[in-house]
Amino acid sequence: MEEVQKKGMSRGCLVALIVAGALLLLIVVIAVTCYVKKDDLAKWGVTSLVTKVKTDLAKTPVTGVDTVKFDALADKFLARFNAEKLDFQKLNTLMLTVQRLSTTKTLDSTKVSALTTAITEYYPDLESSESAAPQGGGAVLQDTGAAKTH
Repeated sequence: MEEVQKKGMSRGCLVALIVAGALLLLIVVIAVTCYVKKDDLAKWGVTSLVTKVKTDLAKTPVTGVDTVKFDALADKFLARFNAEKLDFQKLNTLMLTVQRLSTTKTLDSTKVSALTTAITEYYPDLESSESAAPQGGGAVLQDTGAAKTH
């Protein structure tokens, strides 16, 4: 008797292709959504970290940081930051500081000063109204290799 050859793919291969296609489509949809919503994602990230720093400072004050001034500065910054359109050139420096702060577990005056400096660089007119930087001026967090940009 003659053997009849099957035409087409096996069911397992067909299922694997359908699943791979669905995953690829899902990844494309997520990438497009993130690109379209990049302003909202950036605002959410910065707002979350500044709010976390405010909460941490309220729970455990850091020596050399005026928490009242920092709270006032953070409130003014968040109000403007969430209301206005983002300036992506200035946002780069702010986001680098936010990324570096998000990888640390404890706050010290240097980290708070770096955030204060990044905030006042984003909105220079906030610097004259409130300054929560500790004595010695504003510090900039050094890159520890945790957040690389290309």
